[in-house]
Amino acid sequence: MSDEPEIRRDDPMMAAEYVLGLLEGDDVNRAQEKLSHDERFRWRKDWWNNWFAPWTDEISPIEPPADLWHRIEREIRKDRSGSGEE
Repeated sequence: MSDEPEIRRDDPMMAAEYVLGLLEGDDVNRAQEKLSHDERFRWRKDWWNNWFAPWTDEISPIEPPADLWHRIEREIRKDRSGSGEE
């Protein structure tokens, strides 16, 4: 049993999180199942797609720096060692 509280998603929240790609695991499966048979859920998903579309159309994609993963790994190693230095 986990100490984390269970998150109970209502349909509007689940549809929004599905559109944004924020769902994981069983939540993705539940959303996809709802899309296959629940007309109201499909409507909510489409509504969120339309809501977010103007924002995503205005945002230009950017490539992360080539050394990003190396920098992240270095910071993790520093945190684990507790020394603050590499």
